[in-house]
This record gives sequence, C-alpha cells and structure tokens, in this order.
Amino acid sequence: MKKTAKLISLLVAAAILSCGLSACHPDTHSAAEPGTSSSAPSTTHKFCPEDAVVNGMQLGVTTLEQAKEILGESVEIGTDEWHNGYEGTYSIMFYEDGDYLSFFEFYDINGDGSERLTAVRAEESPAFTFVNGLHVGSTKDDVLATFLYEDNPAPLYFYDPEHFDESGEPEGEYIYGDTNTTWFLETKPTGVTQSAYRESRPEAYGNDYIMTYDYCEPLAWNDDQSSFKGVCYRLLFFLDGETDTVTDISLHYLFISEYMN
Repeated sequence: MKKTAKLISLLVAAAILSCGLSACHPDTHSAAEPGTSSSAPSTTHKFCPEDAVVNGMQLGVTTLEQAKEILGESVEIGTDEWHNGYEGTYSIMFYEDGDYLSFFEFYDINGDGSERLTAVRAEESPAFTFVNGLHVGSTKDDVLATFLYEDNPAPLYFYDPEHFDESGEPEGEYIYGDTNTTWFLETKPTGVTQSAYRESRPEAYGNDYIMTYDYCEPLAWNDDQSSFKGVCYRLLFFLDGETDTVTDISLHYLFISEYMN
C-alpha cells in the first residue's frame, strides 16, 4: 500500500466523524473465527481511550522524557509543523527497527510545557505491541477478536453520497455504527461517540484496505450549533488484501477543529 494513499486517507478521515453513541465498556459478542490471537478476550468491545496504548505508553499521557526511557537510545529527535488541530511545532521521535522506521509524535496538549504522546506510526515493524497484543503481522481475525463487530454491516460512504460521492458506490462498510456526516451535523451529539469502519478503495489502495476505530470525547458546540470542537482517539490498521495481515498500525490523539455546517 502506498504511503501517500495512507496519508490521504488519514487527512480525509480526520474531517469526518461517523459516529455511534455508546459508553466505553466491553460488549458481549461472539469472537471471530479460529485463527485469532490466543490472548483474545472472550468478549469484544468498542475502541476506548484505555486501548490507546503502545508498549506501555499511553496516548495523551506519556511524556517525551518517559518515552525516551521506554524506547531507549535507538531514536532520533526532531521537530516539525503540525497541521491537524494543533498550533506551533511538535517533537517527533524516529525509532529504527532493522530496515523499518516508526515514529512517535509529542505535543504540549495541556499547555504546561510537557510534551505528551499524540501519535504513533508502526510502519511494517512488529517491534511495538498495541491493545490485546495486536502488532504488525496480526490478522484481520485478531483485530475482530479484540473489537466489537456487527454481522450485517452498513455500507460506508465517507461523504454523504447525495452530496459528494460521484460513483454512488460505497467505499467500504461499517464494523459498528452506521451513521453519516449529515446525521452527525443534524443530530449534534454532545456525548461520547464511537464508530469503526473498513475502508476499501481499489483506485487508491488496490486490494489493500484500512480498518479504523474512533472514540470521540463529548464535543463542545458553539452557541448557534453550527460548529464544534473536541478530542478524538483513532486507531488504524492497514492490511494486505491478499493475506488479511496487518502491515502498519497508526494511533492518533486528534484535536478536531471547528467544522462549519
């Protein structure tokens, strides 16, 4: 899967909050078929902030100094501009694992001068362990054994087809939840929102696909209800379409800026 296609997907998906309302707790649900990880729980659940952990580092909590202690010396520190809801610059740690390069991003999200983990990207590297032992090399069944899924998923339209989709064809399906952008702006939810979907766009990814899990904290709408701000956690699995094997994993702590209706 081309890295440029992945980046485009992240930027597009960050602007769209397709949500289902739910509390953050395990849901009783049948596990995936055999082939799942031996550490898979007997119940699956919707993605939550508690799942936003990699190698013991918590998204939005772990500081840059703490991460240095965990990751060791095999890192390079740099800074760059951040354009996804943040202002100013952020620190980035590059971790080398043989021929593979992963990165960790840190930003002063609390305004107290302490940069905290806001993004992780494990690019083709199995060196990092995410929720329930998931890692590069895990399978689609491993992911489905960890997170809730629905037996009859609704089709996915990143944008409402009556407004934006030229072909009229869905670009995947929901794993749980089935709401769209129009519903979101019309309903204006103020509680926790959660959704998950499988994105498959042959023109961009070929046979490969992405499984995305979102958790958004309660949003703050402005007085006239035309825009909102909030914080979301996002976990993405990039999978090889031939083998259904995870090739890359991304984890993000996103500041969602105002979206005008």
